[in-house]
Amino acid sequence: MNEIINYEEKALSLFTDEDIEKLRKFNELEAQVKMIKKQRDEALKEIFRNSEQKSFENDQIKIMYVKSKPRRTVDTEKMKSEGIYEFYLKEGEPTESIRIEVKYE
Repeated sequence: MNEIINYEEKALSLFTDEDIEKLRKFNELEAQVKMIKKQRDEALKEIFRNSEQKSFENDQIKIMYVKSKPRRTVDTEKMKSEGIYEFYLKEGEPTESIRIEVKYE
């Protein structure tokens, strides 16, 4: 248990209150940017869907519309029920990462 507390203290010592506040503001801005991009992309899709032109480019920007198309997937549930899923399963080593979640009051 002491070991866990020690890790928590070490990790938390890397962040000042100012750092945490900056992370909160950054996360809020990131959410706003994501919403703006989504609205922009939907508007652009609508424009291109109704046009024969599928791309636009000038000296500042290039926009390309890629129409959706059917895709093929593997039915893993069926493979598991037939007992062949494990035969085709491949394992890999994921990369190490850090996740930071800022809590809001």
